[in-house]
Amino acid sequence: TYYYHRDEKRIADNNSLLSVASEPKRSERSVAVEEGSIVALTNEEGIEVENISYDGHYGKILKHTKKEETLNPYGYTGRETDQEDLYYYRARYYDPTTQRFLSRDPIEFEAGDFNFYRYVGNDPVNCVDPSGLWSFDISNGLKFTKAEKEVTRHAVEIGIWDAYKGAKIGEDTISKVDHLIKKGILKYPVDGEADAYRHCLWSCEMTRELGKDQAKKFLDNHEIWNYKPYVQKNGVHSASASMMDTHNNSVGQECAMSPMGCKDRCMQEVKSKKSKLIKLIK
Repeated sequence: TYYYHRDEKRIADNNSLLSVASEPKRSERSVAVEEGSIVALTNEEGIEVENISYDGHYGKILKHTKKEETLNPYGYTGRETDQEDLYYYRARYYDPTTQRFLSRDPIEFEAGDFNFYRYVGNDPVNCVDPSGLWSFDISNGLKFTKAEKEVTRHAVEIGIWDAYKGAKIGEDTISKVDHLIKKGILKYPVDGEADAYRHCLWSCEMTRELGKDQAKKFLDNHEIWNYKPYVQKNGVHSASASMMDTHNNSVGQECAMSPMGCKDRCMQEVKSKKSKLIKLIK
């Protein structure tokens, strides 16, 4: 049993009860079931002070009782409820009575469902949708794709829609670079020109799509999440690699100001003998 709120951070599981709210001389702990729904809160003595029961698997509250006032805002699948008993799924609101989202999916067909309002493909037993953008199967454990990780990590900082667009640009960039490697246009030593080009291109295209400030927030957060100061990565210390990636991201933002296309401008940087891109590679 896992309960996720933000940035893939687990706040409850089968073996432990972790605090969701606290204040001096008071502690409240949540109990979650399989899809992450909060069903009870206990005080620090382990006595139940709040109980929530749901009608079926779609989140409609059947009964909600409190023995004392609590600070818990979470309910079905660990999402917040508002005064109208709607659940906030970051990209949009969900109505458990109609079992549908109130607005269409911002990413439309890319979510993998032709119905833009349907909740988790009508399969809430096996699927969850923490971002309100797409559902994924948890029947074999909660597993995030790279794009889903990027969205959940950056949604709070730059907004769910820009987080999605930044992640999608990143996926497209990887495909473009892989194609150039296969054609022999780019070489791929560890943290070499292919990696430098990927960071430059991703940063350049994201800057043009999201704007400089939003793109920089996304890319800075991305490097923070991927920074492992005590791990050696193929002979290159990750601190050095992270510095290089951050530097190449900044070069990509400079390239975004050029009238040239991002692909050509970043390739020009990589192939130049005076390239700013790979000067940190040792």
